[in-house]
Amino acid sequence: MITCRQCQSQFFITDTDRAFYSRFDVPLPALCPDCRQQRRLLWRNERKMYQRKCDMCKKDMIALYSADKPYVVYCSDCWWSDRWDPLSYGMAPDYSRSFFDQFQELQLQVPRLAMHGLNNTNSDYCPQSTQNKNCYLMSGSDYNEDCFYATNIQRNKNCFDAMFIFDCELCYECIDVNKSYGCSYMQNCEGCTDSLFLFDCKSSTNCALSVNLRGGSYVYKNKQETKESYEKKLNELRDRLRADPDAVRREFETLKAQNPARFAFVVGCEQSTGEYLNHCRQASHCFDGEQLDSCAHMYCAMDVKDSYDVTCIGFRSELLYEGMAGVELNTVAFFNMMGYSSWCDYCALVFNSTHCFGCVGMKKNKQCILNKQYSAEEYDHERKKIIAHMKSTGEWGEFFPMRLSPFAYNETPAQEYFPITKEQAELLGARWQETSAGVFGKETLSWENVSSDPGQAPDTLSNEIVACISCGKNYKIIKQALKFYKKQGLSIPRKCPDCRHLERLILRNPRKLWTRQCMCEGVRVNEYIHAVPHAHGETPCTNHFATAYAPDRNVIMYCQECYTKEVI
Repeated sequence: MITCRQCQSQFFITDTDRAFYSRFDVPLPALCPDCRQQRRLLWRNERKMYQRKCDMCKKDMIALYSADKPYVVYCSDCWWSDRWDPLSYGMAPDYSRSFFDQFQELQLQVPRLAMHGLNNTNSDYCPQSTQNKNCYLMSGSDYNEDCFYATNIQRNKNCFDAMFIFDCELCYECIDVNKSYGCSYMQNCEGCTDSLFLFDCKSSTNCALSVNLRGGSYVYKNKQETKESYEKKLNELRDRLRADPDAVRREFETLKAQNPARFAFVVGCEQSTGEYLNHCRQASHCFDGEQLDSCAHMYCAMDVKDSYDVTCIGFRSELLYEGMAGVELNTVAFFNMMGYSSWCDYCALVFNSTHCFGCVGMKKNKQCILNKQYSAEEYDHERKKIIAHMKSTGEWGEFFPMRLSPFAYNETPAQEYFPITKEQAELLGARWQETSAGVFGKETLSWENVSSDPGQAPDTLSNEIVACISCGKNYKIIKQALKFYKKQGLSIPRKCPDCRHLERLILRNPRKLWTRQCMCEGVRVNEYIHAVPHAHGETPCTNHFATAYAPDRNVIMYCQECYTKEVI
């Protein structure tokens, strides 16, 4: 049992954990998994974007760094070009100084990439994304077309306001939805069509306000309807949705609370704990993961082996420790934003490189320390020397401290998953962005003058500036969105994209686990579930499990066995 240096909570270190840490020759972590994740999240800006000029070509650009940041920032064309050499910033290690202080000195000199995106077409406002076409205000999303206001979505077309959806088309306000078409306000669903307000449903079509459906058709509030009666109730629902969407959402949440929920959304996994996991093996305390093998404390990870404490990583990566954002990495520790590299430690913005230590902005380099080139023998000697120095200062084995992050705390997902005040952030050593990335008080149209019926909204609405009814921030209803709302008969959102994003985030289970007991007390027979005998009969189920449903959540939570008996 170890007491977290930051939050004072206690956490366990298993023998498996110790064996992993020994492979990197690092001490046991001093921070609990949550505090380690919080520290990493501070190194990723997903949603705060600013207008500024490229420090090389002087052209206007969109950047993740505000103009008041003390960094050299290049547009994508300039950063990836051969017009600058990262080795020109090389520094010889100074063993009288802290390694982290030297790394920060290097960070302040080496140009930074304005937007972390690659091969996007007409998708300038899509950080941390690749291979998108005609997309807007997305982050962490790849291979999408004509998608808007989304986070962590893959291979979708014509989808708006989404989070963690895959292979969908014409979907709106969907969360954790796969292979669905023409759906709105869905969560944890797969293979559904022309439906709205469904939770944990599969292969259902023309259904609304229902939960736990399998192969449903013309189902409303979990009751079978004729086509005629369903369409009548659906029209009434759409009228209510246009008039007061929040009231319908509250009704949906009440319906969810009245029905059994499975303890975790884990599919095809072996010896794994966490939430939103797919085909993982020996994945402990992992979230939003797919094809993980022998991993722990991983978040938004895909196709990774033998790794601990990495956030936003994927595609054939192996043997990683304490990193934020990467692709195709091998034997890399303590990193931020890397790709196609191996045998690196304490690096940031390093691509297609190998055997680098404490480097920033490297491209196709090898055997470098603090951006200085060495021979193979010199590199090995100097690397051992600098590790010994870091061990003497207590820096070895620690991820980059918060004070070195190029972003302010409230510019990063750290504020979304671990919300704190400015004073609390400063106590942790993090900075705080005082100037908001948004605009306020410039609206040209009041919502009082806009009909709740999208069909009544004039095309000129896209020329107006409106104010969010929640935070007051100004935003626009862009032409593509207005056309979509009208075509789908959806009410025009009166909250800004940021507030809508936070509402979706709240609906997902947190990245935290509690040990709880199944709440099934025996077979119940009602309009929602089936009368299938349970192994525990009419007595309460005694199964225990790790779940992301907090003890105070208003949910009827079942173990997988009981859920399967009643729902599938």
